Amino acid sequence: MDIDDWLLAAHSSQQLREHTELLLAHLTSLGFTINWEKSVLVPSQSAKFIGLRLNSVTYKAQLSVERIEAFSAYLATFRRGALLHYRTCHMMMASALVVIPLGRLYMRPFQKWVTAFHLDPARHEHKLVPVTAACVCTLSPWRCQGLLSAGVPMGTVIARKVITTDASLRGWGAMHEGRTGQHVLVRTDNTTVVAYINKQGGLRSHQLHALSHSQILWADSHLLSLRATHVPGIMNRGADLFSRGIPCYKDWMLHNEVVSQIWERFGRAEVDLFASQENAQCHLFFSLGLDAFAHECHVLLYAFPPLELITATLSWVRERRHSLLLVAPHWPPWMVEIFQILCSQPWSLPLRRDLVSQAGGEIFHAHPERLALWVWPLREEHQQLHALCAVRALRVYVDKTASFRENEQLFVSWAPPHRGKPLTKLCLTG
Repeated sequence: MDIDDWLLAAHSSQQLREHTELLLAHLTSLGFTINWEKSVLVPSQSAKFIGLRLNSVTYKAQLSVERIEAFSAYLATFRRGALLHYRTCHMMMASALVVIPLGRLYMRPFQKWVTAFHLDPARHEHKLVPVTAACVCTLSPWRCQGLLSAGVPMGTVIARKVITTDASLRGWGAMHEGRTGQHVLVRTDNTTVVAYINKQGGLRSHQLHALSHSQILWADSHLLSLRATHVPGIMNRGADLFSRGIPCYKDWMLHNEVVSQIWERFGRAEVDLFASQENAQCHLFFSLGLDAFAHECHVLLYAFPPLELITATLSWVRERRHSLLLVAPHWPPWMVEIFQILCSQPWSLPLRRDLVSQAGGEIFHAHPERLALWVWPLREEHQQLHALCAVRALRVYVDKTASFRENEQLFVSWAPPHRGKPLTKLCLTG
């Protein structure tokens, strides 16, 4: 019984010596005979292993000098008009792909040339084929010593930037935080796309190969690596949503941790208005539309309504005297109405990358800070108290606006001729 070559790796030279002695003793005790002439028992940071040169200093894997010389010598025999065994060249290429940058991509033209002969790998294993000018052209990249000796980085990719896409008949462009020099993973529901990216092209579709060829060359000069993985269409919700247009405001959902903080500050709401099965924050919810206004719920309510329904929601709270935790932007159009029924100090939601999301958390808002989302605790009773006592109204106003006076948030004028217009802290003190 023979055991093929073994390669030992360790954190230090001393540890490697100890492991080598331990392995040799174990193999000898089992009755194996060691080929001492072919064995290398001296620790080294550059080792030759089954035709590869492994360097733990540069952390690169390359073809050994002997393999490069043998391959180059065989390629030199590919002259126009010569009769050669194509499979030998094909096998030498295939065995070197693991350490040749874009090796598969450069191998495709030769594979396409061989395919034109319609040869059966089993029946025509030893068949000689005539070398044509097209064949010589396909082998041009492989004659470059720089390509054969370049090598590839060793090690496992720990993290990748993920881009999710949906099948489309049109090309598209995207910017991912303006970043280059990253390991990128493409998630798509198209298995053909996955194959053409991971296998660096293909032979069945000339158009797809041309597209993948240009994409892979671009990625090679801008990214550290590019890989693709398949996501079943039913799970590719984020990309599918983008393919139908820009995400709608009404579908944004707060992160669960932020919602928990809201419950801690203001109490847990029992009913979610304008929600769906996917984004509801309460066990009980009313669907989006007028359905939420058709019910009487004298419990603490929660709402993250569409922009066009915020004003209607405020009117509904005032008329029906409901208690509501309203999540809405701190924007001028509705601030006057909000202050009229504000029952306690509001809270500015903490900024975080995943503050709001859609499609089960696959899509995040690009600029959550622009939403300026606050939680507004609303109840109509305070509005009646304000009308009865000016002093009480002033105290309520001071309590409600305490947080605003600590920053430069916009106020809204209530006096003509500037009613409804935004005011800054500077305007109020100027």
